[in-house]
Amino acid sequence: MRKRKRQKPDQVELAPTCLKFEQCRSKNAPSSGDAKASTPKHNDAKKALDLTFIDSVPEDLHPYHIEMEPSTLFYKSFFRSYVQQKQNNAPNVGKSSEFAQARSTVELRLMQRYAHESVTQPQGRSGSAMVQEEPVERIPADSSDSHFVHALPDLPTQRNDSLCGEQLRRETGALNSLYYVFYESAVASHSSTDQPPVILWLSGGPGCSGLVAALFELGPCTFDDETNTLTKNPYAWTEVAHVIFVDQPRGTGFSTASPFTDEGPWTEHQAMVNLSKFVELFFQRHPELDQHDFYIFGESFGGHYVPDLGAYMIQTAPGVWAHRLKGVGIGNGVVSPTAYLQTYLKFGSAVRYGADVLGVFKNQLQEAQKPALDAIAKCKEKKEQTGGQLRGTEDNKSQSEYKAACHDAACKLSGFYGDAVSGVLAAGLNMYDSRRKCHREDWTGLCYRLSRLETLVNQPHALDYFGVGGQKWQLCNPNVNMELQDVDVLEESQENVALLLDNGVRVLVYAGDADSMAPWEMQERWTHDMQWKGQQEFIHNSTDAFQVDGSAVGTIQTAHGLSLVRVFEAGHMVPHDQPKTALELVRIFLQRKQHDVFT
Repeated sequence: MRKRKRQKPDQVELAPTCLKFEQCRSKNAPSSGDAKASTPKHNDAKKALDLTFIDSVPEDLHPYHIEMEPSTLFYKSFFRSYVQQKQNNAPNVGKSSEFAQARSTVELRLMQRYAHESVTQPQGRSGSAMVQEEPVERIPADSSDSHFVHALPDLPTQRNDSLCGEQLRRETGALNSLYYVFYESAVASHSSTDQPPVILWLSGGPGCSGLVAALFELGPCTFDDETNTLTKNPYAWTEVAHVIFVDQPRGTGFSTASPFTDEGPWTEHQAMVNLSKFVELFFQRHPELDQHDFYIFGESFGGHYVPDLGAYMIQTAPGVWAHRLKGVGIGNGVVSPTAYLQTYLKFGSAVRYGADVLGVFKNQLQEAQKPALDAIAKCKEKKEQTGGQLRGTEDNKSQSEYKAACHDAACKLSGFYGDAVSGVLAAGLNMYDSRRKCHREDWTGLCYRLSRLETLVNQPHALDYFGVGGQKWQLCNPNVNMELQDVDVLEESQENVALLLDNGVRVLVYAGDADSMAPWEMQERWTHDMQWKGQQEFIHNSTDAFQVDGSAVGTIQTAHGLSLVRVFEAGHMVPHDQPKTALELVRIFLQRKQHDVFT
């Protein structure tokens, strides 16, 4: 039976007219074909072109909505706030802060788009993250919707059996329509008696592939986006554990889903239901791992995924997971939007590593902080009153008020995000690591040269290695991002962290202190505010130096199974920025060494 397509929830509510990006181009702006001359060497010409486009669009369309298909929610907020001002006939709108936000952000996105068109299309790639592409064939599911598997091979002997010379057994497949790569630990290859723990890694986004972590952070091969090289990773987490990298939610990476149909999760809760089923099927597939400890790790939006999945598994199958799930790890996690709003100005004012990330946006952030916090509080209040679902079909008054309150909160939160990121970009810095410059020319919009990684994965030998020959891989799926981030970003997941702790599951929260997207101060705030049985002792315990090879590489505070670690000289992706420190953190946490450090 054909599945009924559903509409994108927010866009229908926000504007009666939804226009593709190309339809919103100025009459005076060149077409994408003309823009091919605009390479990264011609930034001045591109800037003039972009400003012409930005200045002219609002004069042509009333009302309008631009579908930019961003990689994160805040990109959409700029034009939303601008649209609202135009519709309300706000005076001097062209001089407003919202206009400045829209102008600078869309300029960046257009520059990335033009650079991508000029560089990649002649090489055979079509489209970009901002352009709808033709549907590609996805991994087929059999009649039981289970999986396909490449048998774990012996040591690699064939050309495509290794990407970087790694000597690990691997398995690729799909379970519950979620693609995964499973690497057996190096420990297992040296011993027949050891039982390495199993780590499930969850990348954030939402909608970013697990292969980003596998190839850019903690897998057996590590990609250098500066030199465009792939080498063996001496600090791979496979040194201490079996690791599963999964593309989730559905629609992410190589995982199957048709955008905006009932096949997708479209709520973070449903994504966790699907992921829990994946875990169940994986261990059914591998009964030899039944006696191995299980851990869940993730970063960024994984700050929701990790505790929410762990809590769901314990609540729905306590007999299985209450004793088997030993711990979870959250790296620079977006756990609490409230804590983010409460602490971002503190982070920015620290001017850490000499980075002034507030700049001219400091006053705007100060003004936006309280309205955003109040809006989130109102959303929570309405949720408690109605118990409703943002994506439900109810049409009563209380449900409508709940939806309106939470959409207002999402817009205010994303507006604050926008100001914050604009401050970092205005300083020419990387929003994920304020120690580094932002590569604005890379079309992915992530400040790294990750388009090179996408090119690498889409090469035939790499696709064959990952068992998906003929497929096409995307770092992050903007459609998944739009569906989950718009409202699920408001969720406060620390209650589920508390549930895990109260059920004996150890929790490691670690954060690089140069990250502006999920700052260290945010992690410190929500872990201290979280109510659980060990709260008071944790708050009053001392913060000590965390050392690797005799050198202080961070700080640690711990009590009753909760450990909070600040990592020096690291940004959003600690395993990428400080791989040795990250591996030692994980090694100690898994092996329960130094009981005076990790309780």
